[in-house]
Amino acid sequence: MKNVIRVCDINEEILQGPYSLKLARAVTGQYMNNGAMYTGIHVAPNDLRDFFLTAIVDETSPDQNDCEQKLMVQGGTQYGCSAHFCPFCVFSCLKYYRNLALEEIIDLFRLALFLHGIAHTHKKDNRELILKFTDNGEPLETPILPEVLDRLLTLFGCNDKILRLKISTTFKNTKTTRQTFQNVKTWQEQHQDRASIHLQISRPPYERNIMPAEEVGEMIETWIHANPKDTVCIAPGLVGGYDHEEFVAFCSALTPMTKHCFFRLSIIKPSTKEQAEKILPKNEIKKVETALRDMGFTVSPLPQNSIYTRQLEGAGTLSHMPNGKFYDPTTYRVWEYASKVVDPNNPMP
Repeated sequence: MKNVIRVCDINEEILQGPYSLKLARAVTGQYMNNGAMYTGIHVAPNDLRDFFLTAIVDETSPDQNDCEQKLMVQGGTQYGCSAHFCPFCVFSCLKYYRNLALEEIIDLFRLALFLHGIAHTHKKDNRELILKFTDNGEPLETPILPEVLDRLLTLFGCNDKILRLKISTTFKNTKTTRQTFQNVKTWQEQHQDRASIHLQISRPPYERNIMPAEEVGEMIETWIHANPKDTVCIAPGLVGGYDHEEFVAFCSALTPMTKHCFFRLSIIKPSTKEQAEKILPKNEIKKVETALRDMGFTVSPLPQNSIYTRQLEGAGTLSHMPNGKFYDPTTYRVWEYASKVVDPNNPMP
């Protein structure tokens, strides 16, 4: 692979306002015990203010000169989520309003990076830049997604480097998802020399309105031809009450693709009381991991960080409805996370 685009490659001029979204508040805090941080923002389109979209900047390392580490920026494509059935996602209980316009989607990334740049010098940051569509709606239910990718490549791309992108989808069982997937696959084929999209399939439990396993396997097979550098990630959102036998049957149908995909397992870090009650015990996660390995799959469990867990208990995740005060969007004032200090917008009791 060619050199990847790094934070220091960002043209700071493209991050300047005006923005098509209104900033409600921004949050920064420690992300992991190595000193890495996150910056999160809540924003809203001009026509809706019932709850707030979230964009997050995740640092995997506090060392800006460490080229092995990453700066990941998460945005979304919808206001609310049209999938609306993932019990591990806070947006599952929120109403779907509409798809975002192209510039609204782009501005989630621009504004988040602008706020991050207030406290961090981008031009000295050698970490890899990754732009992600995860949470915050179902990206493949947004037909303009290839146009969004075009715009991101124009703003953040370089002719001699690869822009890293990520799309997380549930593969909703609709015509729109199928067509958007085909269009995104074509886009990836046409831009292999400048962009690499990492595909993640989030598989919610006990849900019928998603594509059958055999079709998911076909999607994976066609994707690896569009991006041979990518290994598809399957991220099952297992919660208490899921059907283990049904899940194993789904995975078994994907065994022809074992060389081209891997599973990522994690324990849900709750942002609501309901989610906290559905956390799957670690021994059950281990049971799933063993079954997957027996089928020949590579399994990459996410590390569990106790400091991160305590932080979420104190500050909530960055993807929830604010209930308390909001910060002045004209000043970009940032609320700093501190241990044992409760975010006034935190939904957890």
